[in-house]
Amino acid sequence: MARFIRYEYSGGAVEYRRTPWLRWTVICLVLFGIGVGTPRALQHRGLLFQPKEQVNHAPKTTPGVALQQPVVDAEKEAETTAIVDTKLQKIIEQWTKRNSSQTWGISVEVISEKPTIAQHQPMQRFQPGSLYSLLLTHTLSERISSDQWSKRKVFDYRGPHTYLECADLMLRENDAACSEAVGNALGWSGVDGRLTALGLQGSKLGIAENRFTTAADTSKFMRLISEEKVLSSGARQILFDSLKATKSRQGIPAGTKFCEVYNKVGEAQNYLHDVALVDCGGKKYVLSVMSQGGSYNQIADLARIVNQYIVQQ
Repeated sequence: MARFIRYEYSGGAVEYRRTPWLRWTVICLVLFGIGVGTPRALQHRGLLFQPKEQVNHAPKTTPGVALQQPVVDAEKEAETTAIVDTKLQKIIEQWTKRNSSQTWGISVEVISEKPTIAQHQPMQRFQPGSLYSLLLTHTLSERISSDQWSKRKVFDYRGPHTYLECADLMLRENDAACSEAVGNALGWSGVDGRLTALGLQGSKLGIAENRFTTAADTSKFMRLISEEKVLSSGARQILFDSLKATKSRQGIPAGTKFCEVYNKVGEAQNYLHDVALVDCGGKKYVLSVMSQGGSYNQIADLARIVNQYIVQQ
């Protein structure tokens, strides 16, 4: 029978007989089990790196069956496909150069089958003043059905008001008490969350002393209302009724005489803003003018120039 020799460091030798085949079979099975099991044990204990499984995110399809297009939420449609109107863009830039002593944020969105846009510093952040009450209406419409606004009440330091009364006061008369009461009732974090979901990344209202918004956000919001992508039909009608009767008409409405104008202003310290939906001569557009140091006369002048260009197109 063959023999195997193992040499030791002492220089001696140890003699072994060949292990029977059955014993070798058992040893091989044990070693195989250790080889397979050890990596899994180590992975389980976090001692062996395990690469992440590559996940195929492509939709599964069945041959001969077309993919069903997902239902797109209105908020997902918030972005516009508008192209820049270079002539209007030049008009706005020339105007801002003539009025360079103030800081301006301007956005014009023409609403049509082929929408166009022109802007100046559209993402410049401004303290909104009472303009934030316009943005509150989105969350209000979602949380409380407009047919309940005349029945449910909200409280400020003056006492109770219905939501319908407060909606009109904060839009038509820039009533700060109602705006704060509605925001507190809705929850400011929820309001900011809904604005973010709409893609209004430049607007935060939750912290009273650090509120801000932009010309791009306010014009976009007004456009979405006009296109019936936000607010219920009842809430939209209430909003337009109030905006058409606002007391502050020295800005955009003064520069767009003989047009239907639904506007909301914002005043705070040295800030003055005006955003409006204008319907004139069969042309519909949104103009948002935000300023630090600006005046109503300047806003009216810009509105007149913009309106003259758009109506003549």
